[in-house]
Amino acid sequence: MIVDPALKYGTVEIDFPWAYGNHGNSGGGMFGANGRRGICPTYRTMPLKQIAEWRLPFEVAESAHMYLWTPKDAQFMEAAPGIIRGLGFRPVNLRVWRKHPHKGPGQWEQSTVEFVWRGVRGPLWRRPLAELRRILLYVPTDVIGSPDMIGVAASEHSRKPDEFYREARWMSPPPHLSLFQRRERDGWYGWGDQYEAMATDANPKRGMF
Repeated sequence: MIVDPALKYGTVEIDFPWAYGNHGNSGGGMFGANGRRGICPTYRTMPLKQIAEWRLPFEVAESAHMYLWTPKDAQFMEAAPGIIRGLGFRPVNLRVWRKHPHKGPGQWEQSTVEFVWRGVRGPLWRRPLAELRRILLYVPTDVIGSPDMIGVAASEHSRKPDEFYREARWMSPPPHLSLFQRRERDGWYGWGDQYEAMATDANPKRGMF
């Protein structure tokens, strides 16, 4: 579903196109974390300074959740809490996405983890207990998993696990918005250069509770 600017979103997930740019790369994505040749994304990337100054283009509800993905690189991990605060949320915790061992990019080591930070805004929102119990009857036990770890195999570069998006829909308030998205996901409004080039809005209720 293409983003609806008239809505106030209860959940915002952000997967910034981070640029490893401290070796002359201001956004082309041509180098890995150590400045050597690495993955060349097919999308535009953003240097850390630009991400730190970026602000939400859509309204969020008074009580809302945020999910922010970061690679494990120290410069991005150090900046994440400030980025979350700058967007009007307070950071509360983070989870590790442990990608089952695979060949990854990198000259120093093969990266097999990413992090997703959680932020909140306003009063803490919780789904009503009776509704949550009803929903959990249909949730595969391997989706919820550990509160600290997501253990799902990685697929193509930069794609985050579908299980995360399913869980976030159950645990965080609607409507749900995914920023810098590059594919449609059930129950999520999407926004981003590549997403809007391919997404259709033929059935705006598809996948919603």
